[in-house]
Amino acid sequence: MRVLNCPPKGTILYKCFICGIRTYDYPPIYPGLICESCSLRAVGEDGTLWHDSWKDEGSNPIFIDGVKCWRRYRFGGFKDLSYDGWIKWRNKYYEQR
Repeated sequence: MRVLNCPPKGTILYKCFICGIRTYDYPPIYPGLICESCSLRAVGEDGTLWHDSWKDEGSNPIFIDGVKCWRRYRFGGFKDLSYDGWIKWRNKYYEQR
């Protein structure tokens, strides 16, 4: 039996960069991840937010509670990261290529 709100066995827990609440992601490849609750408060530089899921494009940078963040668009969805987390991920990704 699986308990609701319980991460699957072997899942690595992390804390949201904005609120600090423990949440999870699998695989945990993005540093400085932001939870879905905080992501709902995101706005772009001009105060609006847009996302074209067909082109995997949208607002960047974004701001959540005044904190500069980056939204990684992929496969019609997105992940929000702290700006420093985005830089770390981007550098690591391009080093491997």
